[in-house]
Amino acid sequence: MAKTVRYEELNTGDFVAAGFDKVIVPVGSCEAHGDHLPFGTDAMVAHDLALSVAERVPGTMVLPPTWFGMSHHYGTSRCACPSRISPRSRCSGTFFARS
Repeated sequence: MAKTVRYEELNTGDFVAAGFDKVIVPVGSCEAHGDHLPFGTDAMVAHDLALSVAERVPGTMVLPPTWFGMSHHYGTSRCACPSRISPRSRCSGTFFARS
């Protein structure tokens, strides 16, 4: 039986034996949060929260975080931040669309 809920730590046998029936996809933007925090703060917090939830909800697995989100406001003339990773809305919607 799997001792982890983290997808990246599983192998095929553990994955099948665990019988996961739910998955959490942590999403967080990579963007500036001032000089005191790393760019990946949003994704790191989302991933930690997802792991905490999955440990409490049986059958739940956590995928690695997606390191992009919606940071278009950083591209405006008011705040030009070259540190952001923000795909177009159409791309994000396609990525997260239910198949």
